[in-house]
Amino acid sequence: MLSLRMPPDLIAELNKWRESQDVPPQRTAVIIQALKDFLTKRKSGRKQ
Repeated sequence: MLSLRMPPDLIAELNKWRESQDVPPQRTAVIIQALKDFLTKRKSGRKQ
């Protein structure tokens, strides 16, 4: 398990995106997927 702190504005943006989905995903699932996407792109040599 990992705990992390996020700035309130980033949490609000994340929640706004989640609420716009037909079936809002869990916050943890969104963060995990975003991190996986970032690491995959980084591994393939593409910069963000």
